[in-house]
Amino acid sequence: MQRLLASAAALGAGGALSSQITSLSAQQLPRDSSPRLLSAALCAGDASMPPQQVEVECSSVSSECSRIRAFFAAVKVPVKHSELSPLSGDSLRLSADGGQIKDVDDYVNKLRAQPSSPVRSNQLDAFEEQMWCDWAKTELVPAIMININRNPVEAKIAMDVAIKRGGFGFPTKPLLRHGLSFYRYATWKMVKRKAQIEDERIALNALLDKWSAAVGSRTMLGGNSPNMADLAVFGALHSIKDTPTFKEVLCQSGAGIWYSQVAEYVKMQ
Repeated sequence: MQRLLASAAALGAGGALSSQITSLSAQQLPRDSSPRLLSAALCAGDASMPPQQVEVECSSVSSECSRIRAFFAAVKVPVKHSELSPLSGDSLRLSADGGQIKDVDDYVNKLRAQPSSPVRSNQLDAFEEQMWCDWAKTELVPAIMININRNPVEAKIAMDVAIKRGGFGFPTKPLLRHGLSFYRYATWKMVKRKAQIEDERIALNALLDKWSAAVGSRTMLGGNSPNMADLAVFGALHSIKDTPTFKEVLCQSGAGIWYSQVAEYVKMQ
């Protein structure tokens, strides 16, 4: 499972269909967007005090999009979300009180380090928190992508979720539904094969059971409020909440209660 992210990157690089889709949809995307980019803006932003409001531009089917939105919800900052096409990948643009943020992760880290932040972690918890943040990125997210794209039908359902959320019409809708969905199915099928996963549902449930065991008797990994690891795992699951995978794994794994508690805390159902 640890090789999933590297395998996906190798398979995705230079894909002919991906290049064709990106080329055909160039007018639909911001010129400065690029996959897996968590910062694209003009100025650094002042994190000495929480902003009054933030605006996030991203695709809600991206786990990073849900993670960042959940963070600001957790620190009680109103979030205005503008939907981007899934063709933008994990591209995310953030503005705070009208000023664009150059480095989103740095800005988030400064906000959560404030004494009053409910997402702040002490030094004893920092190692555990970072370990599970890394785990969510390298193991959980790839496993989720394999599951929501495990066959052409479910890959198309997942893309229909993105189309509905964004209200996309022609020509983006057919590109997403027929082009990108098939490309993702083929790509993640190869990742599954390289990772030697026999049953993707069992593998994903096992990962979520591992997470539940780490949370243990705590309400969340961060205690009574979520830490960044809670938000990373929650973001990965929340991004697929309207897919068959989401419903199945929350019922079959031990993560359902934890997920509901985080969703209630950040008010993201």
